[in-house]
Amino acid sequence: MKKKVMICMGLALCMTLGCTAVYAEGDEKKLNKEPIEVIYYEDFNPETFEDKINYEDIEDEFGPVPIDELPEGLKFGSLLPDLTNEFWSMAGEGEAAAAEDYGITLDSQSAKNEVDYDAQLAMGEAMISKQYDAYLLSPLSDDCLTTVSESAQNMGAPVVNALGQQVKNANTFAGSMNYTTGVRAAEYALEKLPDGGKAAIVMGQVGTSVTTDRSSGFKDTVEGTNIEVVTELPAEWNVEDAMNLTIDMLSTTPDIDVIFCHNDNMALGVVEALRTVDKIGEIMVIGVDGTSDGYASIEKGEMTATVDTFPYQCGYYSVEMAIRLLAGQEIPRVVATPVACVDQDNMADYDK
Repeated sequence: MKKKVMICMGLALCMTLGCTAVYAEGDEKKLNKEPIEVIYYEDFNPETFEDKINYEDIEDEFGPVPIDELPEGLKFGSLLPDLTNEFWSMAGEGEAAAAEDYGITLDSQSAKNEVDYDAQLAMGEAMISKQYDAYLLSPLSDDCLTTVSESAQNMGAPVVNALGQQVKNANTFAGSMNYTTGVRAAEYALEKLPDGGKAAIVMGQVGTSVTTDRSSGFKDTVEGTNIEVVTELPAEWNVEDAMNLTIDMLSTTPDIDVIFCHNDNMALGVVEALRTVDKIGEIMVIGVDGTSDGYASIEKGEMTATVDTFPYQCGYYSVEMAIRLLAGQEIPRVVATPVACVDQDNMADYDK
């Protein structure tokens, strides 16, 4: 069966293709490894995509995870960004826990930093040669692993875009909605600063969907209110850059009231900047991710809040989505996972 590649501009084609299914050979279950039809969505945006479901509705719609329908001895390949970022180590732990619970062998590899796209691509291409039954891909940048995804599907292996940046030709994206995280951070700032004030945004990798969407969600929500975004700092996910850029900003714009950071790691860098200039507790610091280090900083009164995207659970869910795809379930192209804004007042409700 010849692979068919379809380039989709915008959201005109909104369909989910069945992936690998199972057949019986005597008493033994076998995976149907025919190539999967590959669809590339040029303007893919998980936030607005029509073929979408919330994770909490998956079981009602499709039933329990159908691991019993699949053969034993499944092997999945996972490719993650830099594990020194606690968000990604937590996601990897979730994937590993799900693999163990469902009796799957998981080969998990990770990039050495957040910006070496060529190295991550080379790792992905090497993983293709191992012919795993399914692939969990978390690229460093949009389209960084597009060719890896296509190669996997050519072999009949479904691809789950597990959190983070986009794989525009994956079978399913499973993760949080980045625009929504920006909205939640802005709503929190508006609630806690009823008299308004000045805001700064500490950005991740400029030009990527995660950074663009998180900034847009925040800025769109505060537009027309008494909170004004006065500067955006390109820290590129780097803790030291976040710290140094914040120190420089405060030397020229000392009257900042709230700093929204695109992840908790950079928020911790901002905290160190505030410590340096003796402003801990005077300026609100809101992060994203819900890492244990972020929670600890909130508990100590340093960071103010984090928009928790539950990376461990997202990693776990990604394995479940791969199982469903292997069993032939036509799950939606986007599986949206929960987010919650967490501060000292409600952090006891969330287990870290």
